[in-house]
Parts: sequence; structure tokens; C-alpha cells
Amino acid sequence: MDVFVVVVIYKCAVGESLTCISLMNQMQPNARDAVLIYDNSPAPDPHSIPAGWDYCHDPGNGGLARAYNDALARAQSAGYGWMLLLDQDSQLPRDFLVSVRNSMRAMDSRNDVVALVPIVESNSRQLSPLIPKPAWEKSYGRRNLVESDWLMAINSGTCVRVAFIEELGGFSKDFWLDYLDHWLFKMIAIHGRSIYVMDAVIQHELSVTDMNRGMSVERYRNILAAELRFTNEFLPPLWRLALVPRLLARALKHLIVTSDKRLAGRMAIAACTQFSACLFRR
Repeated sequence: MDVFVVVVIYKCAVGESLTCISLMNQMQPNARDAVLIYDNSPAPDPHSIPAGWDYCHDPGNGGLARAYNDALARAQSAGYGWMLLLDQDSQLPRDFLVSVRNSMRAMDSRNDVVALVPIVESNSRQLSPLIPKPAWEKSYGRRNLVESDWLMAINSGTCVRVAFIEELGGFSKDFWLDYLDHWLFKMIAIHGRSIYVMDAVIQHELSVTDMNRGMSVERYRNILAAELRFTNEFLPPLWRLALVPRLLARALKHLIVTSDKRLAGRMAIAACTQFSACLFRR
């Protein structure tokens, strides 16, 4: 059971990436695993790449979709059956790749299972996987089992079948950076496939959990645009309407606790945009 690993980094040296550091310290390394560092930074930094890892620099910053599609092509060409997606800010336990390989082996004959996901936490809060609801998301508490209902999970730590992504025609360029994980797991549900929830737990630093740590207005506007697009393209009317009060509540929260009040304004604009979309959509 060999895995193709892709780590997407941005303005972060390999030696400073929690993910890369924890990858280098994995137990029972498999020489047949492949690791690709896909660097979306403006300037390249190939000199700190560990021996045996591949490096690709994309100064145009094509986001996650371009990075994952590049990795997908490499995995296809080399005959890998699974691809592990990782961001730069994940702390992996030392036996994480062992857990991934064991899960791949256990699910090898289950062609309906197209993704393996760990439990992802941040400051003792479970970020992934979640049970989607119209007005909120609920933590998914079960482990070591196959789930056929729709779940949401984040990209980092997810291991996907190469053949399934091929079936989809690659990763969606419509969600080139944000909400690509929402798109992926919605596609799994739409196509009637299943997810295996592993027992492994990883820690992840999510940028949107602390809006006072340098989140730009432009970056947040991109997130909101992706959220609205995903909601209006893939979710039913009740979910689309429920997004309006959720956005207004988040706008109020940002107005109170976020130093850059323009973020609250962007949220309020998004709420108005979503309300108009619900009102005039046929």
C-alpha cells in the first residue's frame, strides 16, 4: 500500500511547515511513498527539500486545484491508487502514515470507499469531519467505520482514490482555492460513494479561526464568494436561505471581536447578495 503525498505550501519554508516537519518524523517510512511539495509562493525555495521528495514551484499561485491536479497527473503516471492531501499547517502524529496505509489496506476491496479522513482538531475543537446541517454543522463522533451519508471534511489529511478523482475529471477549477473540500465531499455524496473515518487524530491551524491574525479583506472576499457559489450551486433552497442569517450573525461577531471592521462589512454584503439570490432565483 503506497501513497502519493502532496503538500501545498505558500510563503512557508519546508523547515517551518508543521506538516513537513511531522512528515519527516514518521514511523516506519515507506520508500515507495512519493512526496511532492507544491510551492505557491512568489519566490522558489528548492534548497530545503529533503532527499527523495519532489518540488514544484508555481509563482502564479494556481491555488489548491492546480496543485492537486498536478499531483493527480503524477500519481496517475506512476500508478498510485491513493493520494494524500496536506496543507502546510497540520501536525501529524508519528504513526499517521502507518494509519493511512492500514486504512488503505482495509478498504482496498471496498470500491465504494473513495476517501479516508482523520479526525482533525484545533485547540480541542473538532474541525473535521462534520455532519452538515442547514443552520450549523455537528461534529461526527464515530471512528473506524464506513460512512455513506454526506459528511464534510477538510482537505488536509484526506486520502482520496486516484480513480475517483479521474472519474470526476480532476479537481474543480471553479473552487480553485476555497471550498474545494466542500466540493469534493459533496461530489462523493452525489456519486453515491462512501468515506472511511479513521481513528487517527491530527492537529491543524485553520486561518479563519482567528480573524485578527492577518486575514486580508481580499482573501476573505474570496472565501465568501466561494461559499456563496457552493451553496447556490449544490445545496437545496432551505440551505440557501439559512445562509443569510448565518452570514448576518458572523457579521455581528466580526463587528464586535475583529479588529478590521471591513470584514464585518464584507459579511453583511454577502448576506444581502445571498438574500437577493434566494429571492430572485427561479
